[in-house]
Amino acid sequence: MSIRGYFQMRNTTLLGGDNRGVNLWSDRSVGNMLSMADKDKNFIIRRARVIISGSAGDRIDYYIQPDFASSASGTNNLAQLRDWYGDLNITKDKVHRIRLGQSKVPYGFENLQSSQNRLALDRADAFNSAVRDERDLGAFYYYTPDNIQKLMKEIQDGGLKHSGNYGLFGLGLHGGQGANQQDQNNNYHVVARASYPWKTESGQIYEAGIQGYTGKYVRSASAYKRIATQTNGTSSAANTVTPVIAAECARGCKDERVGISFMMYPMPFGLQGEWNWGKTPGLDISQGSTQTVATSSGNQTLSRGQIMNKSFIKHRNF
Repeated sequence: MSIRGYFQMRNTTLLGGDNRGVNLWSDRSVGNMLSMADKDKNFIIRRARVIISGSAGDRIDYYIQPDFASSASGTNNLAQLRDWYGDLNITKDKVHRIRLGQSKVPYGFENLQSSQNRLALDRADAFNSAVRDERDLGAFYYYTPDNIQKLMKEIQDGGLKHSGNYGLFGLGLHGGQGANQQDQNNNYHVVARASYPWKTESGQIYEAGIQGYTGKYVRSASAYKRIATQTNGTSSAANTVTPVIAAECARGCKDERVGISFMMYPMPFGLQGEWNWGKTPGLDISQGSTQTVATSSGNQTLSRGQIMNKSFIKHRNF
């Protein structure tokens, strides 16, 4: 058994731009005095994790990770489950294994990177908007040949910002609503990922991956603040608006994406790029409704920050 942990503290100040009333569901520290629940937090504990992991013989591995920096109903620093899963090793060499429990969904490279390894404090929106908290409750199969396991261990031991062993190939079913959320429509999300690392004669290590998922996501009609602009260019006070759920999303909006990833590990210079396309539930600000919208690569769009749970984001990760 191994017990370890890490801690991250953050101070946030928004600098210029059209950020009045901004809300970002994936990062509670982003906001100002016009945001819902006054999200201008200044100093916050971003992450406070304790990790308990180990093995129970050759066939079972386990991993438990609570976070003591969660928030609920305006109270910060509450404990909430991040990971709690077991790996059933079908073969003792761990080439074939099944993961059961709440764990990271194998979609994207940066999504799978631990926050203690990633250079940036938070993940880019393009892939991170796909799976809330990067995690869900489900069952996943991973295939990792012995030679790939050895190379992944070399990357990890070398401190090269690896994502962890999520297989040469992964396939899974999960609820689709995100971590610590109940399923709302008795519909599984299906996800698949293939990622191949290789090492050249010069010693440089690369990795390329492709992934995709499909399912239906049930949106909640969460309220947000909308600021109306007057004809003279001034802004009125923020109005609280509750969006209407479109009829097409009554039993869940179509939620499907496909993405590609590339990594040149820093030895010492590295590059990382990701791009994804698809359809996902999003907030139509002009209509005040939630519906299925297209998602593609492009520049990041945060229109007055009214980004909620699974809203429309255009972005490319670099």
